[in-house]
Amino acid sequence: MHRILSDKKRLVCAMLLPLLGSSCLSFAGDHAAHVHGYADLTLAMENNALHLQLTAPAESLAGFEHRAATEAEIAHLAHIKQRLSSPGNIIRFHGTSCLLNDTEINTGALEPSEKETSPRQPQQTPAEHAEITVSYRFHCQSPEELTAVSLELFRQFAALEKIHAVWISSSRQGSGLLTPSKRTINLR
Repeated sequence: MHRILSDKKRLVCAMLLPLLGSSCLSFAGDHAAHVHGYADLTLAMENNALHLQLTAPAESLAGFEHRAATEAEIAHLAHIKQRLSSPGNIIRFHGTSCLLNDTEINTGALEPSEKETSPRQPQQTPAEHAEITVSYRFHCQSPEELTAVSLELFRQFAALEKIHAVWISSSRQGSGLLTPSKRTINLR
């Protein structure tokens, strides 16, 4: 029986992990694919490896969705990337410590054009929707002792209102809505 459960967990992990490379994760209900103030979070843990991916409208994290054009926008985008590259400020592990192995931050649609050599006025025409995707890979010392993960993103990014989260661990899987007053995913 234990072998069957283990195989099921591996199958679910195998099905969930590809979502970590996709920004297409959406939920039924009141959340559309691109809603300002909302974000999607996927968390998957297998053995000692914990993968966490956040996808949010650029407006929710950076305050704009067009290509950074002015000196202020370029500096602000660099500041946002710096904050996101330090997950210790935005992710808290309960029960054990997890060390960061890798971070990938995709802000491609916001990056200044390589053709532009000097900052210009902000874009006047409506921009297409842009997203920021951040992927973290951690190694957890004692994964069986990891009881919860808390997100401090709401304190870092005031425009962020809700995060739709889906997770799977060795002991539990689920989904839920995180808010500024409910920031913790319980894994046990």
